[in-house]
Amino acid sequence: MFFLIAGSFVSAGDILYKSLNPNNFEHEALGPIPTLVRYFSSHRANSLALDEQWDFLSMMFDGVEGIKVAAVNCGKFHSFCYKMGVSMTPQIRLYNQSGVSIYDGGMSHESLARWTTGLTGARPKELPFALRKPNGRVFKELINKTHCVFAMFYNPSSKGDSGFLEAMRKVADAFRYDDRVEICAIDTDLYKFFNWDYDLTFMPDCRLWCKDETDPIKYEGHKTADDLIDFINDYCGTMRGLNGRLHAEAGVIDEVSQIVEDFITKGRRPQYISDMEQVEGTKYYVTVMKEVIEKGESFITEERERLNKLLDSNQLSPDKIDEFQIRVNILSVFAQYLDE
Repeated sequence: MFFLIAGSFVSAGDILYKSLNPNNFEHEALGPIPTLVRYFSSHRANSLALDEQWDFLSMMFDGVEGIKVAAVNCGKFHSFCYKMGVSMTPQIRLYNQSGVSIYDGGMSHESLARWTTGLTGARPKELPFALRKPNGRVFKELINKTHCVFAMFYNPSSKGDSGFLEAMRKVADAFRYDDRVEICAIDTDLYKFFNWDYDLTFMPDCRLWCKDETDPIKYEGHKTADDLIDFINDYCGTMRGLNGRLHAEAGVIDEVSQIVEDFITKGRRPQYISDMEQVEGTKYYVTVMKEVIEKGESFITEERERLNKLLDSNQLSPDKIDEFQIRVNILSVFAQYLDE
């Protein structure tokens, strides 16, 4: 299994936590560094359900000073786990100099990280997942603080649902740097309470929570990434494409098109700049007009070409990508009148 993190793939097979056994437990878990230990059984479904979340938690604390993450397979070391007082799995304990703390909370990596930080002070790394898989508490937090939250409720045992997950990953990738939108895929077998809390009957069930709408909006369109992105754009005021870039219309102000046309076709007079400055949000339009007066119309095509090369370089921050795409869009408005 692979997870998209900050634009790169991390394999769940790349174990970042320490595997414990009776021979190394005392040295690894009972030393001076606080150690978070998961007791699990590879033959118990409810124990295995935590695998993904434990991988995420390990990534969050990988390389962080003052904490270690480990696990004991009680299916393999049953007698040892019984000796340690573990009769049911999964069980999570934190071992530190002051003693042992047993975890009793939600099994999401966010909840586990919050508990660990509270006891140790160790600060986890942020994992900017493209596709979020929150528990109930985190999901409500996302709805409260985010302009738009699009959620797919699914059952992993359904082949149709698993196929739809691929489209959801593409959608999440498209919006991964847009702080107005969160994309979630919620496993209703792992978090069964979602079924009752949200009256779920048929899977997959897709809904959009938007700050501008009183109630969540149910999605009933085609289950393709393009259609899902269009749906989110329509309700959330975003203008993303499948590649994550802003649409060609982003940043373009229709009401100033006539000013642009007159400026290019009727002479580059300062009056047109004054007219443009009267319209809100036209700062870059004005910049382009001043550059054209100083350097000539070649500035439009040359600057657009330069920005497109930077956009294709994959070396820009998300904010710069959006900023430069909007500049390209505005330059294109000017460019369309050059040959007329």
